[in-house]
Amino acid sequence: MNITFLCKTRPTSSKCSIGYMSLLHSILLCGLITLLECSTLEANEEMPLTTPAKAGLVPELQSKPTLSVEQYQPEYSSLRERIKNVWHSPGWIAILPVNTYHSRNTYDKDSIDDYNEMPWGAGIGKWYRDKNNTRHQIMFITFSDSNYKPQPTLSYTWQKDLFLDRQQNWIFGYGCDFFLTMRHEAYYLPLPAFTPQMSFQYKNLAVVCSWVPWLGPDYGNVLMTTLRWYF
Repeated sequence: MNITFLCKTRPTSSKCSIGYMSLLHSILLCGLITLLECSTLEANEEMPLTTPAKAGLVPELQSKPTLSVEQYQPEYSSLRERIKNVWHSPGWIAILPVNTYHSRNTYDKDSIDDYNEMPWGAGIGKWYRDKNNTRHQIMFITFSDSNYKPQPTLSYTWQKDLFLDRQQNWIFGYGCDFFLTMRHEAYYLPLPAFTPQMSFQYKNLAVVCSWVPWLGPDYGNVLMTTLRWYF
C-alpha cells in the first residue's frame, strides 16, 4: 500500500476556518476521553492504591498482587500488554502541533506556497517509563494537514530515554511512532504507518520531531514538530 502524507490538491476553502475546525475537533475528542477516564476512576474509587502512585508508573490496585513497574512490564511483553499498562498509568500528555516543515529540496516554490506548515490542532495521551528507561505512550491527536484538512491520528510510541544530567532534568529520546491516521484523500479510512522520532526534554516539557521519509517525487520528506507536556 502506498501511504502518502501529502497531496498536490490546492486548498479550496478558508484556511482559518479549517484550522479552527481541526482545533475544535481535538478539544471535543480530548474532552470525551477525559470523561471516559473519570468514569473509570469513579468505578474504582473504592479500590485504594497500596502505595502512592507516581506519574509515569503503573498504579497498583489493592485487589491485585503488589507489583513493581519492573514486574508489571517485563522486558519482552507483548504490544497489547504495553498498551494496557499505558492506559492504566496515571501519567498524562498534553500535545500541541507547532510546525510541519516540507523539504525545500523535494517541493517547488509553488507547492511550498500552497501547503500548510502551521498544523492547527491538539492532542492528549498517556505514558509511563519502564525499568529499562523505555517510555511507552498512546496518543490521540487531530491537526490540520498540508492541505488544510483535519487529520486525526491514533498512535503508540516506543521511545528510549537517555538522561543527560544527574538530576535527570534533561532527557534525550529516540524511538518510533506506530500509528493509524485518516486523511481526506483516502476518504478518512484508517491508514497504518510509522515514523522515526527524536525528543529533547527539560523537566516536563518536550520538543518532539517526527520525520516522514521520502516516498517519491513531491511526497514525503516532511518534519513535524510538536510540543508535549508530561504530567
